[in-house]
Parts: sequence; C-alpha cells; structure tokens
Amino acid sequence: ELETTVSQSLYDIQESPTNKNEQFGKILTTLHISSARSIPLKGNKQAILIIVPFIEHQKWRDIQKRVILNLEKKLGSSVFIIA
Repeated sequence: ELETTVSQSLYDIQESPTNKNEQFGKILTTLHISSARSIPLKGNKQAILIIVPFIEHQKWRDIQKRVILNLEKKLGSSVFIIA
C-alpha cells in the first residue's frame, strides 16, 4: 500500500503542470523505485524510506532534493531515498 501511495505521488509530481515540460519531469519519467518502507521515529512520527535501483542512483541524486521536498509536502512525512 505504501509503495502504491509513493508511486502515485511521484506520478502526480511528474505530471503536474509546473514539472511536466521541465527537465525535472522528463528525468522523473525514466526512474523507478524498488520499494518503500515506513520507519518509526521518536515521538510517534513516521519516515518513509524509498529504495531505488543502484544503477539509477546518480540520476536520483541529481533531482533528489526537489523530489524529497515535493513528497514531504504530499505525504506529510520525512522522506529518505537510498540505493
């Protein structure tokens, strides 16, 4: 369920009018996620850990900051991306 939510959120970010015609949106269409997990934090908070294929790690790093900011807004949790 979490993977579906993350995937849908990434798709929404990719297809948003501000990103669709930019290089950011074009790069995002070529990337994949391997899995997504919820990780408990102190104070009953949750973080989302997104695992991406290692071969795509450099491409993810190039857009990681913007992706994380958008996902944190959409999902309301801290987001981390690892390969």
